Amino acid sequence: MGLAPLAAAIDALAAQDLTRLPDAHGAARALVLRGLLERLEGQWLRELAAVDARGAAGAEQGVAAPSTAGWLRGRVRAGGATASGWVRMARALFRGALQGTAQALAAGELSVAHAAVLTHGTRDLPAPTVTQAEPVLLQAARRLDPPRLRRLVAHLHQVAGPTNLANLTLLCRTHHRTVHDDGWHLHRHPNGHLTATPPHRKHPTAA
Repeated sequence: MGLAPLAAAIDALAAQDLTRLPDAHGAARALVLRGLLERLEGQWLRELAAVDARGAAGAEQGVAAPSTAGWLRGRVRAGGATASGWVRMARALFRGALQGTAQALAAGELSVAHAAVLTHGTRDLPAPTVTQAEPVLLQAARRLDPPRLRRLVAHLHQVAGPTNLANLTLLCRTHHRTVHDDGWHLHRHPNGHLTATPPHRKHPTAA
């Protein structure tokens, strides 16, 4: 499918006199356009992932670019951090473990802001863990606004043991810093309870 009809439709919208639209119609259009914008950005990330996977950055000018992020910086006037973030997000959604999130974004069921939170918040977790945790995270994304979802995902912590969903736990900001910065250890007992021990003590192995 060519993109010319899409560009023509956008040009037609831009040429309309919005002052002539009835209020209800104008409000409805604004909401519809917001949803279309989210889906279009999801499709853009999907196609960016495909370009990245093929190493095709720069192909439109016949010159291979050294990196997809570098190509974006030069073509769309994006800063380095922004361009790198787009590439990481595209890879995580369409080439990584967040396949359900990618499908929800493409279907218009999830906003780009929520998808960005999930990709950023799970990037340091092993792929099998992300795959197991994704349904729970998607459910939370559908009911939480992005700032609250960000706080939730930021405090996911891997308890000592196998890397699976059962060994993930949520910590408040203070205890998250205590574990990461001060070296405290978390141990999950067979009954599901957690024990926290300071770094100079051996953590218990029984309930």
